[in-house]
Amino acid sequence: LLLEIRGSIVSGEIEKARALVDSERARFGDSNEFSAEVAHLLYFEKKFPEAIKILEALIATRTNAEESELSDRVYWYLAEAYRNAGRIEKAIEVLGTQIAEQQKRYSHEHPLTIGSRLRRIELLSNVGNATSAEQELMAIKPLLDQYYDQGSAMQGHYHNVFGQVLADQNRLIEALAQFRKSLMAEEIALGPEHENTLRQHFNIAQMIAYTAMDRSEAYPHFLKAISGIEKKRGLSYSVAGFFRLEAAKSYFWDKDIESAREILTPPHAPMYFGAMPEGNRNSYLAALYY
Repeated sequence: LLLEIRGSIVSGEIEKARALVDSERARFGDSNEFSAEVAHLLYFEKKFPEAIKILEALIATRTNAEESELSDRVYWYLAEAYRNAGRIEKAIEVLGTQIAEQQKRYSHEHPLTIGSRLRRIELLSNVGNATSAEQELMAIKPLLDQYYDQGSAMQGHYHNVFGQVLADQNRLIEALAQFRKSLMAEEIALGPEHENTLRQHFNIAQMIAYTAMDRSEAYPHFLKAISGIEKKRGLSYSVAGFFRLEAAKSYFWDKDIESAREILTPPHAPMYFGAMPEGNRNSYLAALYY
């Protein structure tokens, strides 16, 4: 049941997850595994202070038997809750503590340790510390090349993070090269329809569009990302609306107004429009009336 709750949360079925949590609360009580998923759900419900309170308590009361898979998930949930609550420096601190524990529990090259380091690098870039983020990426690369094939999901994750760090510095051509490497690895490791792979199609399209290169190359990537993400996540998924908005911008820049309006007005547009953040909704409306 806990796996079903977690799966519902990850797949975006928040109402289903909430119903499961509420119906099974008496059965599981205050077990740490259940509490972790309650906090995970609160995070997706944007109730960040409540999620943080539960997760901090779980870390403070851990037993030795729980200092592995559960601890890793709790730290990741906590870092994301702090991040989305706007406390990015605290999220970086949480991940730093986790990395130190993982290096003792596993090893420097263990995928969980590297995964946490990559999460921390993303946040360093978010707070404007791009130099430290890039130095950390360069330090990790020899470990990755020693233990992970170029067509592995870990290499795909690495190149995606590197691309994001470069894009944050407006180094878009370099970012595009990293996203292409990420797409290659993730298509091999995860398959062409995996959500991570679809997001790389979007990243590539966006970099091409914003660098004013030959945008005709961008549109197949935009369309692959949009159709794939809507198939995976459903027609009401707000990120699909953002993908459509970015594709429309590219069409506008190419003065292809008809294609821009077509991509902004599918029959199911109202389904995802209401779920989009207010800023994106305003941009969407502005594009429609361009």
